[in-house]
Amino acid sequence: MPISLTPLLFCSCPFYYLILNLFFFKLSNSYLPLLVGFWILPWLFCPYLLPTLLTIHPLIVRPRPNSKASFVFLYITNQKDIHIYSEKMVAVCLVSRTGRQLQRYDNMGRRQVVGCVPYRYKTGDGAGNVVDDIEVLVITSQKGSQGMMFPKGGWELDETVKEAALRESFEEAGVMGNVEHELGKWNFLSKSRGTFYEGYMFPLLVTEQLELWPEKDVRQRIWMSVAEAREACRHGWMKEALDILVERLSSRVQQKEETVKRPCSL
Repeated sequence: MPISLTPLLFCSCPFYYLILNLFFFKLSNSYLPLLVGFWILPWLFCPYLLPTLLTIHPLIVRPRPNSKASFVFLYITNQKDIHIYSEKMVAVCLVSRTGRQLQRYDNMGRRQVVGCVPYRYKTGDGAGNVVDDIEVLVITSQKGSQGMMFPKGGWELDETVKEAALRESFEEAGVMGNVEHELGKWNFLSKSRGTFYEGYMFPLLVTEQLELWPEKDVRQRIWMSVAEAREACRHGWMKEALDILVERLSSRVQQKEETVKRPCSL
């Protein structure tokens, strides 16, 4: 059963709470410090206690929905920590953001969505033919019967457009990386919902591929060649974004080659 961090610390450190609260009560003869001790102190000690607690207790911890905790694996974890915790049988259950309370809309009433084209180089240097040298990551829809697509979702009020792009890639595809310059903006009609959307697409140079992510149980992810992804992707505007990415990366390679070939003048 998912639990929050405060009960986690409370249950794991009963003597810590008992001693501190009795000490504060003795000093002030008031119950107010008891409340302070219960709600404030766990968060002060959280960065120091939580790593130790997680190595002892195989607990399932899930952040609250619609909180940025769903994006950062609790409070203190980073990508290196995740491997350590998984080795110690710590199960981490994550949730995607849900609801439309923070959803952004443009001045025409169109819902604003943000997506990424996650890509990586096969050889690691990106010096050859871009179409042959890169792979892009596509995912299935949640229903599984609506073809392949790139990660995308709603842009919310408490985040920048690049933060939204990175969050959606994490939630839907389980990848992290560097969000690069915007590929473009598209206005499109959702055939399933019959509503208009304003979509932004970004390249994401993938640096981390996670084994656990929020929508692992409802989506599949597949690395494909550019040609395969162009064929499999069901959204025309996403195919256009992919073509723009390939053209941009090809232009970078060409510029590098011209720089190398340019004669050095003394």
